[in-house]
Amino acid sequence: MDFNLFSKLFRIFILFYLIHYMNLSDYLTHKIHDKIGIANTLNYQGLHFFNIHDYHSAVSKFINAIQITKSVGANYELIDQYLGLTNCYIKMNEEDKAYEALENARIYLNETQGPHLRLDYLNTSHTLDSLKGNWKEAYLTHLDFVELKDSLMNDENSKRVYQKQIEFEFDKKEAEQNAMRATKSKQQL
Repeated sequence: MDFNLFSKLFRIFILFYLIHYMNLSDYLTHKIHDKIGIANTLNYQGLHFFNIHDYHSAVSKFINAIQITKSVGANYELIDQYLGLTNCYIKMNEEDKAYEALENARIYLNETQGPHLRLDYLNTSHTLDSLKGNWKEAYLTHLDFVELKDSLMNDENSKRVYQKQIEFEFDKKEAEQNAMRATKSKQQL
């Protein structure tokens, strides 16, 4: 009897422990998503300030976004934020800080391998090398940019062509089925 009571109490304890753990896990997940949301908002504000040529405010927003994003380990977002920071430093003629921010973007880019972010990185790198007078590096980076851009465009075009082929085949089969139904209904009359 005591063993039965102990077993029931132990199960209840485990159940409460699991519920508490799940609530804590949900809470932490929610907090992480809140931080990413705040970082994304700061990033968008940085882009806004960049677009209205308030580069000092944009730098501040990008730096704050980077700090928050690093705290939650969302490396994919860091690339975009570092590229925004790089572009601000380029506009402010602070090439050393721009190179530092671009190097940070490259580090996170190598970890994530996002093709569209790589395209943005190559474009920003080309711009910075051109401003600095590194013509050979700018040219080589531009070639990489054009190659990647063409590759992405070819992939997208191939997907569109394939989608159109599927739609055509579906429409063709549907038209054949409708024609067969129409002939069957005529034959039945």
